[in-house]
Amino acid sequence: FKPDAAAGLVSPWKFKGVPNDAPALDEKAVQTLKPDDSWKTIVIPEPEPRSHWWQEQVRQEGYVMGLDKLVGSGQKFIGVATVELDKACTKYLNTGASVGAVWINGKQVFKDSGTTKGFHGGRERLPIQLPAGDNTIVVETGGNFILNLADELWW
Repeated sequence: FKPDAAAGLVSPWKFKGVPNDAPALDEKAVQTLKPDDSWKTIVIPEPEPRSHWWQEQVRQEGYVMGLDKLVGSGQKFIGVATVELDKACTKYLNTGASVGAVWINGKQVFKDSGTTKGFHGGRERLPIQLPAGDNTIVVETGGNFILNLADELWW
């Protein structure tokens, strides 16, 4: 069994762990983020196969499982990625696992309500208008996450 990767996966990411008691990001803090060599690069899907069948399935789909093992100890992580577009368009932001908040180009576009809705990718699906050129995505997450920008609402 080999599942397809989620449409519109965002990759690569630069991640760092933050203290569990660190304040949540806000738009001002997001705009000052500057990933450097201390941030860990994560490519999705992760290249290393997993021994457990379910973890291997979700790895192939584009989930990142266990940021604490990939980036360093912690329960809270910040990731930054860039998506380049040739023209302005609408994409559908899909989140899953433990994604807590997402900013695109410095503006918060998603914040988890705290109500458990499941682990699956696409548990939240939001239309997002993106300009042509580089688009910076910032995610605040727990140890597992999936985030993609699909061309269609249902993928």
